Amino acid sequence: MSLPDSNSPRWYVMRWYGGLPEIEERLADGGFRYFIPKKSVLRRAGGSERLTMVSAAPPYVFVYAAYDRLDEFQKPLRLLLYSKRLRPVDGHTTITVGEREMDDFIRVATQNEKRVRIHLAGEIDLRRGDRVRICGGVLDGVEGVMLRLEGVRDRRLVVSVPGIMSVSTPVDRTFVRIIK
Repeated sequence: MSLPDSNSPRWYVMRWYGGLPEIEERLADGGFRYFIPKKSVLRRAGGSERLTMVSAAPPYVFVYAAYDRLDEFQKPLRLLLYSKRLRPVDGHTTITVGEREMDDFIRVATQNEKRVRIHLAGEIDLRRGDRVRICGGVLDGVEGVMLRLEGVRDRRLVVSVPGIMSVSTPVDRTFVRIIK
């Protein structure tokens, strides 16, 4: 089994173990670009309630780095592990995400957090929808699938990291163009 090109950075799907703040601090201190999908939840503490940001899809974290640098960083930690495929793809088993797909995913996941939904793998069937590109607005250039989801009134743009999770948000229909 060959490893991915160790010199070129790419997005790796990893699983974190332990405290989320510790993982974020270590990745930031290591100079890594990373993304953890988050959501706001109401938590009780000492008789009062407050909104807190938590991971929307534990235990996943996406890290952008060269394989050898990330491998050297994560081995002694034992807090981060590569997510692996059951069958090798392109000669390796670590799950990677293309830059364009990850950029689209991040742009959608960070929009208007109250209306964004995170869906774990297998929760929605993307084959039912039309492949689209957004032309205009804050999501200009993002590609995904338009779907009507159960329990939601409007159709939503869904951007997926295959086999891991999807994120969905409503979009203005005037910006939607079907990709043939």
